[in-house]
Amino acid sequence: MASFDELVTLIEENRSNGVEFGTQEQDPGLPWIEKAESALGCSLPPSYKWFLQNFGGGEIYGEEIYSVYPIEPYGQVPGGDVTFNTLNNRRNGFLKENQLAVSASDAGELFYLDMSHVDADGEAKVIRKTGDRTETYAANFAEFLKKRIAS
Repeated sequence: MASFDELVTLIEENRSNGVEFGTQEQDPGLPWIEKAESALGCSLPPSYKWFLQNFGGGEIYGEEIYSVYPIEPYGQVPGGDVTFNTLNNRRNGFLKENQLAVSASDAGELFYLDMSHVDADGEAKVIRKTGDRTETYAANFAEFLKKRIAS
C-alpha cells in the first residue's frame, strides 16, 4: 500500500491540476462517520476514513470521490454522499449489501469497496464495475486514489 505520506505528496503536487480535495477543516467528524457506518452496515476501511478525516472529500479529474455529507436527515442527500450512493445502488440492484460505492466515472464505471473480503488491517479491495463486468482495480482505497490521480 502507498504510504499516506506519499499519497499526501501526490495529492498536493496535483492540486489545481485535476485533483480538487478539501482539507482537514472539511472532516465530517467521527459522529458522522459512525452514522455512515451504521447506515451502511459495516466499518469503513482505515484508508477511506483517513481520506475523509484529512480531505473531507473531493474530485479527481472531475469525478467525485464519495464522502460523508454531515447533513440531516443523514444518507438522504443526493450527490457525492457515500451512504446515499451506496444505498441507491443497492436498491437498484447494482451493488450487494457488502459493497460500498466510492466513485463513478463518466465512462460508466462504478468503483466500490468489496467489504466481503477485508484484510487483517481492515482494508478492502476496490472493484471496478462496468455493466456486468467486474475486475479488481486496487488493493485498497489508498491505492485507488493513487491510481486515479496517476491516470
